[in-house]
Amino acid sequence: MDRNGDGYEIDKENLSKVTELDLSTFSADMFLRMCILSGCDYLPSIKSIGLKKSHKLFVELGDNLDQIMNRLMEKFQIEDDYEEKFEKALLTFKFQIVYDPDLKRMVNLNDPETHDLGERLNKFKD
Repeated sequence: MDRNGDGYEIDKENLSKVTELDLSTFSADMFLRMCILSGCDYLPSIKSIGLKKSHKLFVELGDNLDQIMNRLMEKFQIEDDYEEKFEKALLTFKFQIVYDPDLKRMVNLNDPETHDLGERLNKFKD
């Protein structure tokens, strides 16, 4: 969302129609990581990394976050704890609290008990 509260809806069913960036090989998780790297509210943005540069990194290096972080450290000034903050942002998106209209209560978007990333939540108290 921008400062006026306007935003874009991204429907994953329509990602194949995007012509400016080739997202055909991107999984949903890879797309999420690319978006987080390009800038989100949960961690400081890296100056001069936007969607196109983030996309380029993921195309060149695949969904290998270690290699991507190494490349970022080589080319950009990033905070020492950027990788940890990135992981927190990823976990925030994966396990955000949402309302389940069937259960009529708040639940995690993904169940931390069964999701492959759920165990990582234990290392963060906040």
